[in-house]
Amino acid sequence: MRSFILESRVKNPLSRNAPLRSGDAFNNARAIPWLIAPAWPDTPPPPTVTNTPAPPTATYTFTNTPVPPTATFTTAPSGPAALTVELLSAVTTDSTNSPHPFIEVVNTGSGPLDLNNVEVRYWFNCDCTNQTVQSWVDWAGLLPAGTSVTSDVLNTVQSTTQGGQTNYVSYKFTGNLVLQAGQMIQIQGRFNLSDWANMLQDNDWSYAAYTSYTPATKVTAYENGTLVWGEEPVAASAAALKVASVVAYPNPSTGSGVNLAVNLSGTSTGSSTASAKDVTGSSAGAGIDPNAQITLKAYTLEGRLIWSTTVSGESFGSTGNHTVYWNERNVAGNYLANGLYIVVTTVKSQGQTSTTTTKMLILK
Repeated sequence: MRSFILESRVKNPLSRNAPLRSGDAFNNARAIPWLIAPAWPDTPPPPTVTNTPAPPTATYTFTNTPVPPTATFTTAPSGPAALTVELLSAVTTDSTNSPHPFIEVVNTGSGPLDLNNVEVRYWFNCDCTNQTVQSWVDWAGLLPAGTSVTSDVLNTVQSTTQGGQTNYVSYKFTGNLVLQAGQMIQIQGRFNLSDWANMLQDNDWSYAAYTSYTPATKVTAYENGTLVWGEEPVAASAAALKVASVVAYPNPSTGSGVNLAVNLSGTSTGSSTASAKDVTGSSAGAGIDPNAQITLKAYTLEGRLIWSTTVSGESFGSTGNHTVYWNERNVAGNYLANGLYIVVTTVKSQGQTSTTTTKMLILK
């Protein structure tokens, strides 16, 4: 087997397996192209792989840190509202044709006071016959700022028979007015009869001759219809009224009109459903008789009757002072001459009659 292979290589020099002889490399290469290595295209060497170690994987450590609570602003509930009513009487004379009650409502509580829910009442006796009563608010304002709120105050005159009083001025509020703690509203009011006749103040339940703002318990205040300040005219016994005195003013007069102040006293009969403030300003011992009749007659010194009038009802049928106006004309409507005149006053009450006289002088 081995010799056969050698012989084949000798006999066939072109065989790929024939050994090369020295010096024939070039010729053989030309004659036998496959002896030359093929020209392969330049192939870039593959990138060198660098064994770069991978960075460590990040490890997240969770720490349970408590989150602070979100601040919540809660308004503390306000305290209760409370009020005080104070009074200043701008006119302190007993007889006047225009009482001037100036009223302050003060929030003495710790919370806001909604005035839309508040009513204030000033109680009085009109001493009137056929006249009507008119009321006014000259100015109203929030204090201490002094902001005017006159148009937000509603004032009306209401009729009543409570406690021997004939009327009260009601003050109510609009405009969503709110008094903060320590704030107040001031109301400068007044009222008068339709003919501007004089009225007496000392038989008015709410009147007091205060010349500076003073807490006034006879001026009442209500919140949502409930009494929250003051004292309403209280009940007292019915009384047999008697005339205690009659005073004419001005005296002497100029012949253009005079007021006759009739002071009535009373003796309790033990039963009634109403009351009145007496001449001293106290409800103790006060009494009423709405059926009492008061008759006043004026005479000349010769005894000739020149004028007379009779009044009755709740407006006059109570203890205390009551005023009757006389225009100083006679029954024919003529003005009186200068001179001295006598006024006789008679009171009929509970089946009893009392009389007194007074003198008046006309000097024109």
